[in-house]
Amino acid sequence: TKDKAKSMTRQDSIEAAKKRLMADLPADEKTKLAYADSVRDAFYALGMIYRERLNDLKKSVETFEEFLKKYPKDPSESAIYYQLYRIFLKVPDPAKAEKFKNLLVTKFPESEYTKIILDPNFFAASNLSKRETEQFYEETYRQYHARQYQQVVDRCRTAEIRFVGNPLLPKFSLLKALATGQLKDIKAFRTALQEVVKGYPGDTVEIRAKQMLETLDRAQGIGGRDSNGVKKPTFVYKPDTTHFLVIAIEDRTLNLNDLKIKLSNFNEANFSIKALQQTNQVVGTNFQFLTVRSFQNKREALDYLAMLDNDDEVFQDLNMDITDVFLISPSNLQLLVKESNVKEYVQFYRSVYE
Repeated sequence: TKDKAKSMTRQDSIEAAKKRLMADLPADEKTKLAYADSVRDAFYALGMIYRERLNDLKKSVETFEEFLKKYPKDPSESAIYYQLYRIFLKVPDPAKAEKFKNLLVTKFPESEYTKIILDPNFFAASNLSKRETEQFYEETYRQYHARQYQQVVDRCRTAEIRFVGNPLLPKFSLLKALATGQLKDIKAFRTALQEVVKGYPGDTVEIRAKQMLETLDRAQGIGGRDSNGVKKPTFVYKPDTTHFLVIAIEDRTLNLNDLKIKLSNFNEANFSIKALQQTNQVVGTNFQFLTVRSFQNKREALDYLAMLDNDDEVFQDLNMDITDVFLISPSNLQLLVKESNVKEYVQFYRSVYE
């Protein structure tokens, strides 16, 4: 009120502003660590952008050296020594190049960066044949599906060094972005996708990354508008809320009794203590939903889905060409049923959850 505003002192105003600002700061340890990780990644990415895309070697050196001061003994230390070594070879500044070479060899004698520097044939030997490169990618992709996300990021960074100019590099870049999205928050995921878009214009991964960015916009409430200019309701990503698992089958005439029995047996054998329930309904003109409910959050639902994926019985006789399996929150399910936009939700799910 006006009376209250008049009675506020300067100190009251400062305290109120401080309270608003403090509310936006990461409070718990997990959030602080995630924020710190995203800052470090952004620092490293900035140094690479100055070097690779802007060809501003001075700024790149300043960024990398500031990184080393701020984050001593960081896991990226060996990579930064290698980048500084390469920059000073190019400048050229032989003394500084030798300095970072010695730091790398002394502190990280077993790293690939050291082997590249010391063995002139290592880099050539590391540029594997097309088939071997494909195998390296396939193994990295399998690790992604096994949820070994940090290993995926590490292998993708190795690929960036070992396979310079290889046609598969864009795919490694996208895979690294996907793994980053699983390891960190949506902000870090968005930044990683933007790096893919900037790094590989015209490649198919640029299209995929842009689609994911659009989906993230919708997930955060930045939705589109219908033909009348009215803002359309959008799916919202809430990983910590209740989740359901949905088996969506694009055939409303298909008899689901056999599937219901198999799913019920699976639940009884593996999750009897949770007393999961299953329901079915028709959605839109041609979809049937078999829904398993409920899970406390996304993580618990993902654990259930992982076990279901490894089961040989449940989906054995089902035509998977007309079937989608996804996780969904109650509010998103309500919106999905109301709008009958199954395909749109599946795209949203693949971009945000997988």
